[in-house]
Order: sequence, then C-alpha cells, then structure tokens
Amino acid sequence: MTNASTLSRDTLARLPMAVLLSDAADHVVWVNDAFCTLLAAPPESLVGAPVEAVLTGRSEVVAPGLRRFAITADNGRRLWLQCTETTLDEGDGAMTTLRLFDDISSLDGRGNARSAAAFGRTPSRLDGVTGALTRLAVLQELSAQISRSRRYGNRLSVLLVRLAPAAESALELQRRAVAQVLREQLRWVDSTGILTPEEFLVVLPETDARSAGKVARKLSQAITAIEGEAGIGADHANLTVAGWRPEDDMQALLARVRRLDDTPAALGAA
Repeated sequence: MTNASTLSRDTLARLPMAVLLSDAADHVVWVNDAFCTLLAAPPESLVGAPVEAVLTGRSEVVAPGLRRFAITADNGRRLWLQCTETTLDEGDGAMTTLRLFDDISSLDGRGNARSAAAFGRTPSRLDGVTGALTRLAVLQELSAQISRSRRYGNRLSVLLVRLAPAAESALELQRRAVAQVLREQLRWVDSTGILTPEEFLVVLPETDARSAGKVARKLSQAITAIEGEAGIGADHANLTVAGWRPEDDMQALLARVRRLDDTPAALGAA
C-alpha cells in the first residue's frame, strides 16, 4: 500500500503513461490527459463512471496487481493494455486505486503475437511493470549478439541507464516513465531490459560506440524533458555506453560500461 501524499496528482498528470484513479466503489475519480488520449475520450465522459464500464472488453490477471485488457477506444481503435494496480491510502480511512497503463498493442495483440515472438518479446520474457525484457531475457539477447559479432565482425554496443535510488513507489514510476521513453526513442532492432531494479540495459546491434554515444545523448535529452515526473531528471538518470571489443565476453563488456563516467567523452568511448 502506498501513501498518496508521495504521489500528487500534479506528478501523475505529467507522467507519459495513462493513469486512472478510482474510489472505494471503483468509480473513476480522475484521469490524466494521456489516458483520455489513449481512449480517445474526454475526461467528463470518464469521471464518475464505473471502471468496468470504462475498461469494457476481455481482461486477464497476469499476476497479483497486474492485469491485461483488450478494449476498443472511442475512435474504434483496438487496444491491448497492461495495467498495474496499487491501493493508495488517502488518509482518514479513504482508499483509492491507482491504475497505470502501458499500451502493448504492438507486442501482445493477437494480430501481432507471431511478430512479437519472432523478436523475443513474448509476454513470458517481459517485465510485468515496465514491459521491458526481464534480466534473463536481455542477458540472453546480449549473449546472442556478442556471438553474432564475434562470428561476423558486426558492430555492437551497450547502453546502461541508471536511476537514482528512491522509495519503491517513486522508483516504480521512474522505471515505467523511463521504459516508455526508451520504447519511443529506440529502434525496433534494439533490445531493452531490466538489469537490476535501478538499471536498464539497452543492446544496440550494428552500432559502434560513437553512434551509441549519440543515442545516449538523445535519450538523456528525452529523459530530461520529463524532469519532475516521478522525480526523474538530469540528476536522476545516468547514462553510459561501451562498444564491444573482440576480446570481450559478456561480463567484460558489462563491467566496462559500469566503469564509464557520464561525460561526452565517455558517451562516445570504445
């Protein structure tokens, strides 16, 4: 259970993912602009409605506090949404439910399931909170890319995104917001996964270290652009890159990217 005072509506309003708050009777009391955009519906048509009337369609429980919904937006678009649910204590015994939504239509929709599987992004390999690859899955992808680079001489780099330590509720919002930035900014061939609770690992095939440095600077700017959202900003996300060398195994490459400083020189280092 999370104390609502740590999660103001101003903070929730600026998050890049869709957010819905409901009361103890599970009626909608507030939604952010991202949720209205996602469902192509004005807020006045949502606030006061039962949540089950807003999220009509097929749903499934993936894990405690994690559900997936197949719904149709007001504009007719079919959506496949992943939802994390958290109970908030508003004080004086008042309880609300916070729902955070990720649009995973491109990965988990039935029409795209075969495509998602082809790129190793089936639901069983995805982190339930962020939609990024799990630690095991992203390390498997890195190992496979190192093998390809060693066999064919392909370029390869990795990028590490470190979040500043925070309370678990704030850290979860940081992870979700940064994961969405990574999805929006990276190529479809790149692989992003949760390395530790405070770290994302990005695998960049066919990319040398200098080009990876440019990617890192672009991502840093995108993350800074959401400064203040869940405590994320230039001082809260540290990005480093390292290019693969023929003598590197996976551990050597990961050790080197952890040692680099977040400076323009390091972002382009080999």
